[in-house]
Amino acid sequence: MIFEFNIKCKDENNSFELTMHIDENQTFLDFHNSIYLCSGFETPQMTSFFASDEDWNRGKEITLLEVDEKIPFMENTKVNELVNNKGDKLIYLFDFFSDRFYKIELTNIIEKENQKQLPRCTQVIGEAPKQIIIDAELDELLNDELDTTDDYNNENIGFENIDDLDI
Repeated sequence: MIFEFNIKCKDENNSFELTMHIDENQTFLDFHNSIYLCSGFETPQMTSFFASDEDWNRGKEITLLEVDEKIPFMENTKVNELVNNKGDKLIYLFDFFSDRFYKIELTNIIEKENQKQLPRCTQVIGEAPKQIIIDAELDELLNDELDTTDDYNNENIGFENIDDLDI
């Protein structure tokens, strides 16, 4: 079977929507890679899929990297292991810094035919959200220049040149 998903993201600037087809036996890594490409994301980041209930509450997590043997990861988990019925929902967390995500819903199940290579985007509406938005507090922390006065009472230790080191 081929699953048709509607993928939506509303942020402060716009609405973005994808329609994507994926074979039920493909992995969540295949799904992730396709979403990444269709969204125009460039820099690899940590991402996760979550099963979701009707109110978009997060359930079982599927991670990009294997972090714990008890938590499934994308490369080894097929889409049909978590999604099977029209209306099933997923959350795709693409920005861990600001907890931004896509809402994904299985909207149609299509009999296999001579489909083009899957997964694939069949429709894109709007402009994709920025890949990462760092909140003001974290942004300030990351952008602060290092304080040149340190806390180690660093007196002159006689190091002027790399040649002064005994290696």
